Order: sequence, then C-alpha cells, then structure tokens
Amino acid sequence: IFIAGVSQRFLEKQLSIEVKGPCKGAVLEVKDEKGLGKTIDVIVYDGSLKKNDVIAFGTMNGAAETKVRGLLKPKPLDEMRDPREKFDYVDEVFAACGVKIYAPGLENALAGSSLFAVNDENREACLEEIKKEIAELLVESSGPGVVLKADTLVSVEALQKLLSDIEVPVRRAGIGPVSKKDVADAGGVKTESRYYGVVLAFNVDISMEAKAESAKFKVPVIESDVVYTLLENYQKWAKMERELEKGEAVIVERRVVVA
Repeated sequence: IFIAGVSQRFLEKQLSIEVKGPCKGAVLEVKDEKGLGKTIDVIVYDGSLKKNDVIAFGTMNGAAETKVRGLLKPKPLDEMRDPREKFDYVDEVFAACGVKIYAPGLENALAGSSLFAVNDENREACLEEIKKEIAELLVESSGPGVVLKADTLVSVEALQKLLSDIEVPVRRAGIGPVSKKDVADAGGVKTESRYYGVVLAFNVDISMEAKAESAKFKVPVIESDVVYTLLENYQKWAKMERELEKGEAVIVERRVVVA
C-alpha cells in the first residue's frame, strides 16, 4: 500500500494512460485459432483499437502492416463451456486490456514486438520504432559468439543481457525453432573459438535437420525452458571444454618431449 501510494503521488504522469488516440500495445503470442488461422494475443496499453484499423508489428524482416478483420475478447468463465464459442467479437477496445486480433499476414508476427495502430500521421514514426527495436535485438555479427534462439523478443533481450553480464558474446540472435543453418553457423564459430561454438535454445523446438547436423559435426545444442538453467548448462559445458583443452595440451606436450 505504501509503495502504491508513493507511486501515485510522485509518478502520476508516468503511470497515466491515454484511452483515446491510436493504439499502442505489445504482441504476447502468435497462435493458430481454429476457423481463423493465425491470430495474435495483444496487450493494449495505450489508446484504442478498432476493427478495420491498420496495425504495424514486428517480423524477422522488420516492420509489417495489415488491416484488422476482427477483435476477439474472451468470454466470462461461466460462458466458456462450449470451446467453439470462447470469444466475443467486439468493434473496439480501449487501454488497458488484452485482445486477440484476427487479420491476414500475422504468421510472421514476432511475439514480444511492439504493435501500433497506424495512420498517415504516425505511420513513418511507428515503422521506424519497430525496425529499430528489431535491429537492436536480432543481432548478427561476423565475430565470435554463441548462436541464440528464443521464443520471443523479450526472451532474446533478457538472455543477451545475462550473457553480456558473464562476458559471453552473441554472434547471432533469432526467434523460432533451431534450424540446420543455426547449427552450421555455430560450427563455423567453433573453428575460431571452441567455447562459443554452440547453439543456446530457449523454449523453442529443434528441427530434425538441426539435430542431425548437431550429431554429425559435434556442435552442441543446449536447450532449456528456464533461463538460468540454460545459462548454467552453458557454463558447465564451457568448463568441460576448458578441461578437455588442457588435457589435449598435455598430450601434445608429452608427444613433443618423446619425439
């Protein structure tokens, strides 16, 4: 109660929301919904969103736009007995609320990305903000570093921060299942630095091709749906690699002496 009171007293402007004007929100999840196809679950934290509004959201290739065909809100629990009728269709929603959006072109939406209702006045600024957000998190460099795959942008951001704290660079970060290319990229890194030749997979699937590539070229894919477990398992693996390297160095040294 004390913290709530202090926040209300000193952070009144920062805590306020705007229920009028174009929607600002965040994509929580991309889902297949029977009868609708791909939909996105969104938190609207500012403004309002209407059916037929044009929305902008993040994809692996930057920002994308589409027109809202339907807004769905969950029915009260006592009205959800029939799984075929889980939602009510509404024409408009206001901050702050959760809503499911049905629209074409949502299959490439990134969970965790910002979402805006755009018009002629704010379109350019919103698209630039989304592009900047994607570029900052989905890194790709030519230097040594681990390959990171996660389920959402928020997960990528958190993991990059934690890896930075333990001084582990990220060569490439992405969203979605681990692919054969991810393993191949990690294999390339392995020739430069054995401690970074690994794929870290957080809460994502690993394709059969990726598993085969991993086994063939002995490139580990470390996976977990718990952030700290993933990091701990990576550190244990890196420690084992250092011990192996020391052992290999001793063997080489003995061979040199014998020769």
